[in-house]
Amino acid sequence: MCGPGEKEYVLTIDEKEMVNLMIDLRIIDNQIKKHHVLDRDSVSQHYRTLFFKIHDIDSVILAENMKALQNNPRLAKKIEDDVLKRISDIQEEKGLVEVQ
Repeated sequence: MCGPGEKEYVLTIDEKEMVNLMIDLRIIDNQIKKHHVLDRDSVSQHYRTLFFKIHDIDSVILAENMKALQNNPRLAKKIEDDVLKRISDIQEEKGLVEVQ
């Protein structure tokens, strides 16, 4: 619920696509951390530009959808669980983790 004059944020990106976005954002974050501290700003800008181009969205759309997730913890948890499952599946498929 929103108070008077507050914008209500709703997920405008399909849940499946949101999972893809969140996976790519994790990959970007991990790649940026591999670079020297002095290079991280320019590397971050480069990756984010590619990210928005690949997913055909802009920073406003991403921010609004992230806000929608903040306002809906149950949906955020579901998406996070899906992200972790997909990452685990990919790692298993690539032989990067042991299957128990």
